[in-house]
Amino acid sequence: MTIKRSLLAAGVLAALSGPAYAGSEIETLINMLHENGMVNDDQYGRLMAELKQNQAQAKQEKQQVDAKLAEATKPSDVEVIVK
Repeated sequence: MTIKRSLLAAGVLAALSGPAYAGSEIETLINMLHENGMVNDDQYGRLMAELKQNQAQAKQEKQQVDAKLAEATKPSDVEVIVK
């Protein structure tokens, strides 16, 4: 049973490194595993902390990309006249 739990925890940790949009599904999975006793309180705390950290990092990265995109697509100060 210990190996099964270790593999399950490893799978959840691998899933945490996935895309940010999957955060709610991963959080639901972690909660279900905790409620079913597959993840103890310490593991649950670590998994949730890592999930929140990954979500915050993904949000920050998205904001940076959005800012770069806004800068790259803003109108030019140069006026172009076509004859």
